[in-house]
Amino acid sequence: MTAPQTPSRPQLSIILPSYNEAEGIAKVVKELLHPTLQKLFNESDETSTPYEVLIVDDGSKDETFAQAQALAAELPWVRGLRFSRNFGKEAAIYAGLEAAKGEAVLVMDSDGQHPPEVIEQMWAIWKTNQFDIISGVKQDRSVDSLFGRAASGMFYGVMKQLTKIDLHGHSDFKMMRDTVVREYLAQPERMRFFRALIPWLGFRQANVPFIVAERVAGTSRWSLMGLARLALTAVTSFTGAPLYWSAYIGAFGLLASFLLALQAFYSWCVGIAVPGWTSLTFLNLFFGSTILLSLGLIGVYVHQIFEEVKGRKPFIVAESTEQPLPPPQTPPNSQTP
Repeated sequence: MTAPQTPSRPQLSIILPSYNEAEGIAKVVKELLHPTLQKLFNESDETSTPYEVLIVDDGSKDETFAQAQALAAELPWVRGLRFSRNFGKEAAIYAGLEAAKGEAVLVMDSDGQHPPEVIEQMWAIWKTNQFDIISGVKQDRSVDSLFGRAASGMFYGVMKQLTKIDLHGHSDFKMMRDTVVREYLAQPERMRFFRALIPWLGFRQANVPFIVAERVAGTSRWSLMGLARLALTAVTSFTGAPLYWSAYIGAFGLLASFLLALQAFYSWCVGIAVPGWTSLTFLNLFFGSTILLSLGLIGVYVHQIFEEVKGRKPFIVAESTEQPLPPPQTPPNSQTP
């Protein structure tokens, strides 16, 4: 059952995680989102707007939040949050979900690559009340580089094998009911991978294919190292399989060393023992590298545990369009010159 509408609660909240998107954020909101939202909703009720757009500025170094403030001053259904520093996209999504007021919540990129017209298909499915999560699935990624497509395919293949969660073509472009959002926020973990955690929650799910559009402005802010860290966080957040791999490789090494010991003993017995420099060097390099890799994997998991145990807030909101940052207070015992 859908809860009755109240003037204070919109039907749809759209979250735009943003980092250095000052060039294009206004165009995305005014030229792409606004016409789509006007088409979707009957705005005859003058007491409220049936939708909201929440821009979460993830500590941008440009004028992204200034653009959000300007949009909020012009369009009453736009709100903005600014982080005190860059906490990452996952934190921006979390903050947006926490602040969203809608019965349905949609997460989409703020660069225009998630086509707003797909929202119409998602909304039509949502209104049937048969699904709780509607995911946008990339049908064509021709705008991405060949390397990007190959890396994504390899990552999603590994994720499917290790976690049994199929994320091929998936992105953060998802519409969810507020019940799903509440369950997501209720999870105690701090290091999150939204794209996988949402389907992990279960609920009734549907997919909508879409073709990735060109960016409205600028270039992607994702670096190779940033994507690698995200992939590592995603894998280690959902499975301990890499730790078992270390044990399997160790067992293989133990068996190989036993066989080599038998071969060396036989050679000594028959008097044909020869120096085994090549095999010894290979084994040293192989198992030395394996040990270092295993220690690295263990270190990653220990770091995950360390981050969770500290219990720090996943983000800090420094300012919002509804409540500006207060001026700094002068300490009572300080003296001004």
